[in-house]
Amino acid sequence: MEHHTKQPKREECLALLNQFSVPEGVLQHSLKVNEVAVFLGQKLVEKQELIDLQVLDRASLLHDIFKHNDSSEIHCARGAELLAKMGFPDTANAIKKHYTDFIIKSKFANWEELLVYYADKRVDGSLIVSVDERLDRLSSRHPDYSGDIEKIRANLKKLEAQLFRHLSFRPEQLAEKIKGFTGAQFQYGC
Repeated sequence: MEHHTKQPKREECLALLNQFSVPEGVLQHSLKVNEVAVFLGQKLVEKQELIDLQVLDRASLLHDIFKHNDSSEIHCARGAELLAKMGFPDTANAIKKHYTDFIIKSKFANWEELLVYYADKRVDGSLIVSVDERLDRLSSRHPDYSGDIEKIRANLKKLEAQLFRHLSFRPEQLAEKIKGFTGAQFQYGC
């Protein structure tokens, strides 16, 4: 079951990414996060979970619209602020909560927020990687942050286990299962 709220059109999202001069690497990351998030969302909808796939699509596409300018939490807040001002509060909320240590500080209110967060943590650059690989790379880039990263890892592993209880495949099968899935398969409005 899916539901829909007012969302920007997909082409508007792509235009916004261009307007805000999102670097190519961040754009490729965002497109892959979008692919992962929407794939998982569609699999959950097939299991009768209530997910607004338009919110999920747009939020995962725009989650790093300010990544090139600001730190993790600040770029999330700025992206959320932009979408809220544009009249898309559900998309804004899903974007606002994807910063790395959100999982330590709070809980997700819905599937859309959780899936944007999780997909972002499964994509390094434009490659689908395991949670451990992604956090190991983050830890090597920010060794002073390693204590928090271990808390994030523990909570993210719990979240991953909860998420995949609803799915018919394991986390390590995600990259294989997603092959052949494209944005062109989105059937819930452009």
